[in-house]
Amino acid sequence: MKRTLGAAGVVAAAVAAAIILIAGSGGGSSSTAPIEDPGQVMKAVVSDELSGRQALTYKLLVREQRKLVSARLYSSCLPGLTMQASDVSVAIVAVKDESYSVPALGQTNTKAVRYRIDFHDGGEPIVSTGHLIAQDGHWRWTLSPKSFHSFSNGSCP
Repeated sequence: MKRTLGAAGVVAAAVAAAIILIAGSGGGSSSTAPIEDPGQVMKAVVSDELSGRQALTYKLLVREQRKLVSARLYSSCLPGLTMQASDVSVAIVAVKDESYSVPALGQTNTKAVRYRIDFHDGGEPIVSTGHLIAQDGHWRWTLSPKSFHSFSNGSCP
């Protein structure tokens, strides 16, 4: 039996593509602890990615990855269909300390932020984890290893 994606399936596929970019989120180290709430930073990154605002999320990317991935390339690679804030809700499920292998940095102490994306059209929710690191007094996120590899080779994930 052939199965087709309805509107909820198309939206879920677009969100899944954005999560592939974010799922690795994390980075290096800094002596100044950020004052921002890591859950709220991750919520903003996920929301901005889903809304197609890659220029904003690029600025929050860990510096070592910004050195290797141009803003032009990153901003040209939409993770899928963009959606309005009214289409989805992003909620933070948990935040914990975790060591993580960050592309371009190696093993790093991070804040692992588990989040949930709910679709207002009744589509299946998506739960994922991103990693943030303290860098220059702010929380920064990292690309997933797969996305970093694609960008490093000059192509979109």
